[in-house]
Amino acid sequence: MKGLDSLRSIEVIKDIYIGVPAATEKRPVIDDSYSASELLIFDKLEDQHIYQEHPVHQQFIADCSSLWEKVIVYDTAVKGK
Repeated sequence: MKGLDSLRSIEVIKDIYIGVPAATEKRPVIDDSYSASELLIFDKLEDQHIYQEHPVHQQFIADCSSLWEKVIVYDTAVKGK
C-alpha cells in the first residue's frame, strides 16, 4: 500500500483512489480475489502515457513487482461527461 501511495506524487494524475476489497455481501458478480486496487483519473490520454513512463511509476514497479502474481488493468474512456 505504501508503494501505491507513492504514485500520488505523479503530477499528471488528476485523482487517485487506493483501496482493498469491500466487506460487501458475497454475490456471483463480485470479484474480491485481489488484495489492493487503484483507480487513476487523468484529464487526457496523453497524461496516462506520461504516467506509464514517469520515474516514480517505474520505481514503484521496480520496488513492488515482486509483491504481485497478477495485475489486471481496465482502461476506460468516459464519454459524455
